Amino acid sequence: MINKFKFPKRISFRTRLFIVMIGMLIIAGLMILGTTTIQYESQRENYHLGRLARKEIQIKRHIDYLSSKHNLSKKPIDLWKKYSSDFEKINTNNRVLILGDMFELGEYSDQEHQKIVDFVTNKYYGKVYLVGNNFSKCNTDGEYFFKFSNTNELAKSDSFKNLKNMNILVKGSRGVKLETLFK
Repeated sequence: MINKFKFPKRISFRTRLFIVMIGMLIIAGLMILGTTTIQYESQRENYHLGRLARKEIQIKRHIDYLSSKHNLSKKPIDLWKKYSSDFEKINTNNRVLILGDMFELGEYSDQEHQKIVDFVTNKYYGKVYLVGNNFSKCNTDGEYFFKFSNTNELAKSDSFKNLKNMNILVKGSRGVKLETLFK
């Protein structure tokens, strides 16, 4: 039965028109899909920047509340130190920092990555994930540092999988592909 079916040698105008219309619909659909994807990515970036700005405002309000609660607005620094533990508690447990290698640092890469780690050491983060070869070489003090050679290794770790209700800051070169952690 299949052997008896033959394609006509000449296709009618109606059939050709139908094929062209189907082709145009497919091309239009692909163009709409591409445009939607590009718009989604830009909106996602804007959303995260807005979210970080709102979080910063929330933290400032909390600091203002604590300074007014303890009446610290015009007090000497020594008195502020007395209440420093209250200020240190502001979102420290749910703050996570994910740092990937920054390839644009060039020949000073090792020293600059170590400076970044040293800077972060004095800050208050629940966890700090360091991803890449340059960060793996850095000296870290603190049980909240976690080193990984690549993004896939971080994604598979139990520590990363258990992150819930966290404020996460991600920074690294595009080559490290940290954005794949959140897809």
